[in-house]
Amino acid sequence: MKPQTKFVILDLESNDKGIVFQFTWAVCDLKTAKMSEITTVIVKNKDLTNTSHIKNSKCILRTIESGGETYVMEFGEAVLKLLRFVRFKRLPIVSQSIDRDISFLYESDKHYGSSIFKADPLMRPHDCCNTDMWYNIVFVCSQQMITRSCPKTFALANHGVEGKGCAKLDHLAGVLLNRTQEHNSLQDIKDLFEVLCICSTLDGLTIPKNTFMVSLPYNVVTTEKSH
Repeated sequence: MKPQTKFVILDLESNDKGIVFQFTWAVCDLKTAKMSEITTVIVKNKDLTNTSHIKNSKCILRTIESGGETYVMEFGEAVLKLLRFVRFKRLPIVSQSIDRDISFLYESDKHYGSSIFKADPLMRPHDCCNTDMWYNIVFVCSQQMITRSCPKTFALANHGVEGKGCAKLDHLAGVLLNRTQEHNSLQDIKDLFEVLCICSTLDGLTIPKNTFMVSLPYNVVTTEKSH
């Protein structure tokens, strides 16, 4: 069985209440170190703050500059667009904190009244969604993956200390890329992909073929959830 090197990378931007107003995703390949099919979706939201509007404007501009596509649509339409894309590509979704992102999607769905979910996906993964596209998607948390599968990269990012430290993107980008996080969804996926390419070089990282999430501390044994 061939190692999984291709995946869909995802980042969401949300307000301080966890309500999503920006999605960006792209297809990535660790084997070629290339990113393609960049897509940014801005959620229609009349209650956005000026800061959120500025973030949206920057992300749209940078997506266009990167040769990607941009859309403005209702939240529910944005989620369905993402799910259609992932199911068509038959690739895992990788996010810097997929548990948090799924929680944000669920809370945002309730906020916007989109009725994508009928229950919390983290609590009822087998019976949570009103669309079958959700099921059988592989969800991967990069923090868990790097902490557990990339000892060389993890030690490098944490000054040689194995088993203790931080695998959050802002920390990894600061140490490994000498870059400060902008909390812009396009820049975040680019930063995360660069970090994962380093993991591929140093640790031979490939992407899990089963859901790998549950963001718990390093010394806690986690269980994988099957969707």
